[in-house]
Amino acid sequence: MTYLALMVSNFNAGPHLEGEVLKFLSEVLLPKVITRSIIERHLRKAYMNRSWFTLNRFQRALLRVAPKVVSTVKSPTLINVLKRIFIMIKLGNLRGRVLYYGFLLAQRMGYISEEMYKPHHVGRLTKVFQ
Repeated sequence: MTYLALMVSNFNAGPHLEGEVLKFLSEVLLPKVITRSIIERHLRKAYMNRSWFTLNRFQRALLRVAPKVVSTVKSPTLINVLKRIFIMIKLGNLRGRVLYYGFLLAQRMGYISEEMYKPHHVGRLTKVFQ
């Protein structure tokens, strides 16, 4: 069975697996500290890959206002909201989608176990997906 056939046959991922994939992608793709320049970079990227139009009004407003208000984001709530927005922007380009579907396939084929979701294993997984 080819990888494409495997992906198509197992495409409907459960919400648990999809949440784990998004958590993993946020660990791999996003920086640990969110600053003004990172927010502005993601804003430009959203404009360029047209994922700006997939965001709702609240998310768009937050991306426009946040760099003007804060230099470094310290609030855990704001960090989580911005990370969710950044993941949506990252999934708008090819690299983000490749990592997303690649991680789904690797997990389904057994290359990645549930143990690998723990934070101390994320460093090992970043080497695999880079």
